[in-house]
Amino acid sequence: MKSFCIIFLLMFANSVLYCQSDLTVVKLNDISFGTDFGGREKRLDHSDVGAAKFQIQSKIETNATITIMLPSFFISADGSEKIPASFNERSAAWSTIDNVSSRTSFDPRQPLSLSLKQNQVIYVWIGGTLHPSRSQRACKYSGSITLTVHTLPRN
Repeated sequence: MKSFCIIFLLMFANSVLYCQSDLTVVKLNDISFGTDFGGREKRLDHSDVGAAKFQIQSKIETNATITIMLPSFFISADGSEKIPASFNERSAAWSTIDNVSSRTSFDPRQPLSLSLKQNQVIYVWIGGTLHPSRSQRACKYSGSITLTVHTLPRN
């Protein structure tokens, strides 16, 4: 593999930028499930405003593989509470256009392979589901999503 990018996503964190000479990855939006769970499962679709959003741009023609490490839970700031999280085959989507209607769903638990043109922009959105208990304490929870892009120039 020629190069890779790693982005750590923390709920409620500031934007993160990773850049190298031929690839740029920018986190445009943290994942945010909102605040009122009341012990009920909270599903966040990739098309929801609270979905994580990334922008990937390659300055060269390349084949890219995107892999995503997903948390099995989100944890409270003091570490005393955890909310289980899950992701499925429709939790994520990608597109060359920043538009809901143009998205192609994919399973973020599996690698995604794409061919990128020179200076092409790809958007990636990630949603998921939280499974709070009835006694889940109200507080801020965070977790990490690691998005890795491996590139290999086309011949």
